Amino acid sequence: MAHWLDALFNGVELTIEWDGTEMPQANILAFGEQFEVANDGDRNLVTLRFIGFDGDVTGDSDENLVTTITGDEDSNVVVMRALSLAWDEEASEGEAEIKISDEELAGGALEIWHNAKRVYQAASSGAVVGNTTGINELVGGLRLTHRTINTTNVTLDTTTKDGSAFVIASAERNVTLPPASAARTIILYIIGSSTVTVKRHGSEKINDVAGNYVVPAGDSIVVIGSDGTDWVAHTIVDGGGGGSEEAAIVFSPVDTLRDNNTDAPADTNGDQTSGTAFFVRSGSAVEITGIRFYWAGTANQVVKTVLYSAAGAVLKTANVTTAGAGAYTSTFASPYAAQTGIRYKSAVYDTTGAGQKYTKVANNSLSAGLVPARPFFGGRRIGWLDLGLWLAGDNNPTSTASNEWYLVEPVLSE
Repeated sequence: MAHWLDALFNGVELTIEWDGTEMPQANILAFGEQFEVANDGDRNLVTLRFIGFDGDVTGDSDENLVTTITGDEDSNVVVMRALSLAWDEEASEGEAEIKISDEELAGGALEIWHNAKRVYQAASSGAVVGNTTGINELVGGLRLTHRTINTTNVTLDTTTKDGSAFVIASAERNVTLPPASAARTIILYIIGSSTVTVKRHGSEKINDVAGNYVVPAGDSIVVIGSDGTDWVAHTIVDGGGGGSEEAAIVFSPVDTLRDNNTDAPADTNGDQTSGTAFFVRSGSAVEITGIRFYWAGTANQVVKTVLYSAAGAVLKTANVTTAGAGAYTSTFASPYAAQTGIRYKSAVYDTTGAGQKYTKVANNSLSAGLVPARPFFGGRRIGWLDLGLWLAGDNNPTSTASNEWYLVEPVLSE
């Protein structure tokens, strides 16, 4: 592709390199004695030395070589159009310019200009390399700030420095995220089996939940990304065969019962406790840290979340205030150590009083095809027994609804 070069001629040399192998001869000499031509076949270079200058100079040569040379005797500037250029340091002197920005960041940015275009800008907000209208190649690589986390509570930087961290999970670790910023990615390498909780900085959601993210397995990798508003976190676990191990919960009532459901989750008037029954599958120790549920819409409702035993004993409880439709997660004051093969219930109850609500989906809609006969294994560490438990008031849900399912599930931590 041809491009322009503004070259100041004052008895100096300009060296030009062409894509083709043919060297310019008579076409250049057609300008008379205003240039002398020296060819270097080894380097495929042609040097044009300015000798005399009388009036404007305009000429054309073979289109594969120099296409146009024009000049102005008053300003003593020659403009040359060519297919490619090899810069001679002396002839190019003054063409690259370093200056202080007088545009976007007046007085606050150092810039390099080349061929009348800014190719680099450095400011307190960061460096801008290349022309935004083209693809800029980065030679080499990037080095992100890395840190090791081996203390209980760590807050990642509030700017954009931390990119990855080794989390030594020999004891419980809490890692608080910085404010969400667009296109930011953080990678946590979890080493050890103790609980690691990724906490929000403020009101940002993690995986569309207004709550913290408990890493589901030790000795894993957590990839965390942001769109500038909220965060998304995903854990990758090596199952011993080099692949990604199945998640602790694969069938999620909160997520799956909203898929392909002709009846969207309904915000329904009613004074009832709604829940699901499950058991924990055999394996490493599992703690239940809270309850996750979907709320269909009404804001400012105080929802009580409860973990019940099979006999109806309240094992753990915590409250969540709704802010509209969405998935919510409660966090118990302390986790519950679950036993494998034992029946538990995860339940929610709107404590607001007058105007109480609960959320349901129809179990005879398209989503019915997504649910196997109960009981069934719902993931590596959970089995589902009942998805439609309910009872009037703030009570242990012992009845099974005939045509409703509830979007409630435990939060498991290994």
